[in-house]
Amino acid sequence: MNEDSKEGEMAKELRCGEIIDGCEKVIRGETEEEVMTRGAQHAREAHGVEEMDERTAEKVRSAIREA
Repeated sequence: MNEDSKEGEMAKELRCGEIIDGCEKVIRGETEEEVMTRGAQHAREAHGVEEMDERTAEKVRSAIREA
């Protein structure tokens, strides 16, 4: 295996359009927590979401898939 194809790299993804209609952003990370962190940053920057309540966080977690 070479350096460019590490096993498990980018194992999770979130398609923002499953949460916010019309958004085409796909957020990827190695873990669910990494995707959640990147997703929160995207939500702030692209959609003006300052805080995510627990209900929304659960909705986002349930939309995270294996990449």
